[in-house]
Amino acid sequence: MQNITDYFSTLIPLDAPEKELLERLVVRRKFARKQLLLSIGERCTFVGFIEEGAVRHCSIDDAGNERTCDINLEGNWITDSKSFTTGAPSRYNLQALKSCRVAFLSHQALEQMYAAFPKFQAISRMINERIILRLGEISEMLLLPMPEERYKRLLETNRRIFEQAPRKDIAHLIGIAPESLSRMTKRLYEGEAQKKAGTKKAG
Repeated sequence: MQNITDYFSTLIPLDAPEKELLERLVVRRKFARKQLLLSIGERCTFVGFIEEGAVRHCSIDDAGNERTCDINLEGNWITDSKSFTTGAPSRYNLQALKSCRVAFLSHQALEQMYAAFPKFQAISRMINERIILRLGEISEMLLLPMPEERYKRLLETNRRIFEQAPRKDIAHLIGIAPESLSRMTKRLYEGEAQKKAGTKKAG
């Protein structure tokens, strides 16, 4: 479990008054598995730090089918950036994949932090950069033409997802059906086993 105050301190060390202000303004909530943190159509009024657990971003198509767009684990940030910034309705749900604890900061809380200690503005920029990098990773993965390539890229960039997220959500994230993921992983595993066997024979 990672505390939001400790996380901030890893970016830029905080003094005692800065830590006290952050802890006074942050709102922590626990969510049960499948509970919604944000619903489509609502305005997102927070940035949230996952102190424990996992949260998925999911959209719903015109036929009512859910599609997992991203999965965030402990130590990651969650928000709908467009909704939070402009007040527009959220484009997706944020749902607990497992029981989790999230530390929330509102617009008002952030403004108070910025006004009291300019150091928080620098931290906020660093967090925004990490959120943008994460979105870039997902976009780059989805641009890969083959499911095997998307699977391998996700494995390279975020192996922890495979340990904590259900297979159906991983399948949706890389753009294939859950049964196709099972067949693909079996094929990849068998291919790797054959390569290792061939290497041993050659040696």
